[in-house]
Amino acid sequence: ISHFEVTLDNDPSPGQSHSYSLDDYTIGVVFAGGLVYGWDHYAVRLDARYYWETQRYPSLGLAFQMEF
Repeated sequence: ISHFEVTLDNDPSPGQSHSYSLDDYTIGVVFAGGLVYGWDHYAVRLDARYYWETQRYPSLGLAFQMEF
């Protein structure tokens, strides 16, 4: 959710301005999946995501993990 109060000073009369309320609501979905391969104290993880919001785009993540 975004909310902005904007004032526009474009009136030629001194001291005159116009105020606007700008609101934006966005809802979306994230589809996610991943694979993990582990050995001894180590692991490699591949994550894939697809974001479906105002814009749609994919995402990939690769992680090397170790136990500590």
